[in-house]
Amino acid sequence: MSNWQLVSYWGSLRDGDPSSSDSAFHAGHVNDVLRLDIPPFNPIVAASDTSGVWLINETGGIALPLGWNWQDTNFSCLCKGIRGPQHVYAAGSALYETDVTKSAPLLNWNRIIIQDAAGLILNVGQIYRVVVVTLPIIWAPVHGIVLATDTGVYWSIIPGAGGAYAFKLVTTLPGTRFSGLAEGFAGQIVAGAWGTDGAKHCGIFLGNWTGPGGDLAFAPSTITGNINFRSMLRTEVASCAGDRSKLYAVCRVAAILPPKLMRAEMS
Repeated sequence: MSNWQLVSYWGSLRDGDPSSSDSAFHAGHVNDVLRLDIPPFNPIVAASDTSGVWLINETGGIALPLGWNWQDTNFSCLCKGIRGPQHVYAAGSALYETDVTKSAPLLNWNRIIIQDAAGLILNVGQIYRVVVVTLPIIWAPVHGIVLATDTGVYWSIIPGAGGAYAFKLVTTLPGTRFSGLAEGFAGQIVAGAWGTDGAKHCGIFLGNWTGPGGDLAFAPSTITGNINFRSMLRTEVASCAGDRSKLYAVCRVAAILPPKLMRAEMS
């Protein structure tokens, strides 16, 4: 009982040849993938439901677990950062970012403490989407990070490498849980509610950096066509990388009906 040996390089196995990748099985489904601009392979980072974050090479070989020593294993989304191609955010039950001060950032991650400017820890619950944007401030290039969570939408200025984040809850949104988040035209933020109260917490909201002190100020978007925005349940949004004025949304309107797909153009 004191002698153990590795059964397979492929992790958990289905029935089959232990030396074959065809028998590989990794617990937890994939929630998000992100292609990195790192030649020559431009690898993919995958966020999984119960087994952390993985680095995948499409040419074959063993997938590399990036969070094998993390205390958190449930991840919903990934987002590119601002400090080069290996600056990546991973979010779910917690928020992590690669440590770009290290020679191999993808192998070195730091957990970000979600706190306010006074150092008070914020209870955000699960994080469903992360967006990084350039704030429309004319006198200096400032970047912000925005989170869609169980308890609302939060944002922070991205500090220098190793610095502390100071998150603020957006107070111009109704309800709490938001599942969708995307960058819109000229740094705008588009948020999709998860669930509905039949009145205000439902549908899609457009945010601009026009609140007090440059805070995010959201207003409901108009939903046209054959859909009742008050019946929109979980709503996801995405924008076209080449033209942020073009956005798409998908939502569930009832448990027994198929999801609805919507399209919008901003100006």
